[in-house]
Amino acid sequence: MNSLLLTISLSSLLVTMSPASEPVSHRQVAPHFWWIFLKQGDGADRSDKEMDEMQAAHIGNFKRLQAEGLLAFAGPVRDPKERIRGIALLNVADEASVMDCFKTDPYVQNRILTVTALPMTARIARVKKAPVDPKEIVENRLAVFETIGSSPSDDQMRAHWKYVEDAKEAQLCFYATSDGKGQEMAIFKGKDDKEIKDWIDADPLVKANLLRVTVYPLWLVKQVVE
Repeated sequence: MNSLLLTISLSSLLVTMSPASEPVSHRQVAPHFWWIFLKQGDGADRSDKEMDEMQAAHIGNFKRLQAEGLLAFAGPVRDPKERIRGIALLNVADEASVMDCFKTDPYVQNRILTVTALPMTARIARVKKAPVDPKEIVENRLAVFETIGSSPSDDQMRAHWKYVEDAKEAQLCFYATSDGKGQEMAIFKGKDDKEIKDWIDADPLVKANLLRVTVYPLWLVKQVVE
């Protein structure tokens, strides 16, 4: 099932957006939103025909969410440990509403994918909504920052946020922090791993060994990060 799921994650987790590229508005990426990890589930293998049918319904569910203004963007992730399959950003009120969004997603209902939802606050959102086109997806980088060790001082936190908000290098286009969960998410345009690593390593909290960072390939429609 792993190879099949990789194919799914590289194609069907892409979200159909509006007909034209435009800046993502306050409504598309609100200051407070839900970050969704779609993870490998324990659902049983299915026939190719069943998977094709579920894929169509899965895409249809994302189209519905976008049409209702509940979804900003989504994209597949390649995780070497094959746990994380994709991400999505939802503008809904609470975790119960998050799960309501996936009631018609057969991948989730059949536990082929599971949903992990984190309430988050956006610090940087230089992204756009764009129509899905499998021929137009491009590889980017997702960095997941996790708090480790002791709590940073107020001065360290101020230095960290100044560093993030002043970012000019590494094509940083999205940065958000989880509400009380000790995680931060960053999306970098492109795949210049050296530039991205250099930028991450220079972060004051990373240098102080207060943040651990894992970087994953992430595919988004090209216009989303332009």
